Amino acid sequence: MTDMPMRVAVTRGKAWALYVFSSANAIRKYDIRELVELGVEWIWLGLESSATSYAKLKGTDTLSLVRELQSHGICVHGSTIIGLEHHTPENVGADIDRAVADDTVFHQFMLYTPMPGTALHAQIAAEGRLLPDVDLADTHGQFKFNFKHAAISRDESKTLLDGAFRVDFERNGPSLFRLMQTMMRRWQRYRSDADPRVRARVQVAATQLRTGYGAALWAMEKYLRAENPSVSARIRALRLETQREFGTMATMINRTLGPLLLWSSNGEALRHPSRQRLEPRTFVERRAMG
Repeated sequence: MTDMPMRVAVTRGKAWALYVFSSANAIRKYDIRELVELGVEWIWLGLESSATSYAKLKGTDTLSLVRELQSHGICVHGSTIIGLEHHTPENVGADIDRAVADDTVFHQFMLYTPMPGTALHAQIAAEGRLLPDVDLADTHGQFKFNFKHAAISRDESKTLLDGAFRVDFERNGPSLFRLMQTMMRRWQRYRSDADPRVRARVQVAATQLRTGYGAALWAMEKYLRAENPSVSARIRALRLETQREFGTMATMINRTLGPLLLWSSNGEALRHPSRQRLEPRTFVERRAMG
């Protein structure tokens, strides 16, 4: 979804499930019922610093917006930029806390990054602030700055970025848990909806929660019990809720597959105490024009 009207073609009663991009103000132009009937299940939403002048956030309470959307089973993928021009090591923590408080299902923290070909890149270059010898392959916003920031060093940018992800995990728990929690809200609110397409779509969430997703909750609950007891308790509450909702079979699956998932997770932790780095294989496809 952009600031332009969204157009969705629905034919033959198909139950659409859509993942859209939006701004906070654009999404406010639709009421929840419209979003549900359109089949919007995920919204990628920019949640920037309150000190910015972005029109897309003007006058919008993102905390209440996210809570409203996710209470209806619409997952929010939040996105927050770290290292904006006004950021300092002293004030950036407040913006990270604000982003974490939104408690979105997923949250992407991204470094402010002048990308080649953009107006920002041209501006930073003209100011003489582009850092030399930065590999273009590392200019993606998930490593370190590629420019000289007024208050934050290149190495500090990486520390702040990693710290933001860590704070979000420690306070809000694993994203998979948050996803299942929102799926549960979707099912509970709309399982008896008058629209058969809505019912068919939310049935997918119910099937997943009934046939194995709860096992992941079992494993997460036990894995985090000593390290983060408050989050573990929240995961346990959701697991028990799914078992009450979906009955004996779901309980049996959780208790059978859950220990296997926990064993696998503990094994990975032992093999990779500093956490395994997973890098996707890079490839380039070139096609002749003409």
